[in-house]
Amino acid sequence: MKKLFSGDEAGIGDATGIPASMVDNMPFDLGMEAAMAEMEMTMFSVVEDALQASKLAPSEVDILITATDTYVPVPSASAMIANCFKMRSDVRTYSLGGHACTSAIIVVELAQQLLKASKGKDRRRAKYELMHTERTLITSNAAYNCIKVRQAADGEAGCFLHKDDVLASASESLKLTLTKLAPRILPLSELMRAARSKKYKPRLGTAFDHILIHTGAAAVISAVVRGLGLEPKAAVPSSETLERFGNTMLCSTYYILANIESQNGVKKGDRILQLGFGSGFKCGAAFWRALRDVKDAQHRAWEPY
Repeated sequence: MKKLFSGDEAGIGDATGIPASMVDNMPFDLGMEAAMAEMEMTMFSVVEDALQASKLAPSEVDILITATDTYVPVPSASAMIANCFKMRSDVRTYSLGGHACTSAIIVVELAQQLLKASKGKDRRRAKYELMHTERTLITSNAAYNCIKVRQAADGEAGCFLHKDDVLASASESLKLTLTKLAPRILPLSELMRAARSKKYKPRLGTAFDHILIHTGAAAVISAVVRGLGLEPKAAVPSSETLERFGNTMLCSTYYILANIESQNGVKKGDRILQLGFGSGFKCGAAFWRALRDVKDAQHRAWEPY
């Protein structure tokens, strides 16, 4: 556990919020009451902030999608929110679970399908347009078992990670995902060079202006940047997010986007590549285009300490 929260490999800063029980290596509170209290504290405040920022009343929400990693409550997380904010009885609710960090891609993919019926009536609210998504599932036994919640011999439940298999599965799934995505996002000049020479390796970095890399670990971020042949500066928003917040699982790429909006800004037309990895083993990618300028955004997460 200490390797996850200290040392250069962790990539986490001194100001990162970590429960004292984890830092002191004391027994974790894995009870349902503690898990439910944490969910209510985080979800309800986030939904309240989102409604205020979008100037929406709870009764105006038509679709509600939630995603959780290892804890899947009954009633569902979406039902918890709908009940707390007294949303309409005909609100369409969806609760995803068990997809780990690729949920960040899956939820927007689901939302895109559901919103097609709206015929763009809420486009004026949007900052970004989802251009394309891709997902890959590696079905080998090694990939399937490399991240798994299970009970240890002493009876304690926890998340098991097989380091070598995780890295190998992440590399394979990323390669397959980007191979499918590349023809849809690469500039025509790169596609023509690749067509003329089978030995030519397209420069994927020419396809986007910003990249959001899941903050699983510092080594993961570095490996993605090296593998895609990107400049080191491309990793800065992801590394800063890891240092400040640690691994926030499926939320991590949205913290990274908030970092970019708050510090450097996003210009209309900018292209954004979002990458997530998760148990199964899965890799997901989403390709976005900015519909307007976003500069000096006031995200509370990125306010000075």
